[in-house]
Amino acid sequence: MKKIWLLFVFILIVLAQSTFLSSFHSIELNVYTQIGTSAIVISKAEYVYLRAEIDIYPQVIQGQSQVTVIFANGTQVKLLPSNAVSPYRISVVLPIRGYAFGISFGTTGEGVNVSDGHPVDAEVLSNATDFVIGQRHYDFVNVYELLIQGSAWVSIKGYGVAV
Repeated sequence: MKKIWLLFVFILIVLAQSTFLSSFHSIELNVYTQIGTSAIVISKAEYVYLRAEIDIYPQVIQGQSQVTVIFANGTQVKLLPSNAVSPYRISVVLPIRGYAFGISFGTTGEGVNVSDGHPVDAEVLSNATDFVIGQRHYDFVNVYELLIQGSAWVSIKGYGVAV
């Protein structure tokens, strides 16, 4: 009888650890944006807290030496090649907006690929001249978007915790 209890306790410990460890998710993306407009899309399920860092290193290509970052509120920041040594860093925090216990979902769209098994995502869309910030709305998904005009090296690193 004692062995059965020990086995039961062992199984409970393993299940608790796997549940706890499956709550942590990460994203990492390193992309070179071409001349033109590129869109950065960071998305997450509503039940995930996500913190992401976007580093932008401007590049001088074919005489084009300026990179412009355009945010959702219309603010524009012009980056010069002198920023190539230390990046322009954007910190994004997307808080928990809801809970989805027992709900199975999957959402794909322009720059968004989030599901209950993959609750955080980051994409860089090149040649995004027709991309309009703030036009995408999905059930159970929160999205952060910005545009980059010009050539730059972009690094995105993020960590999320599902509740």
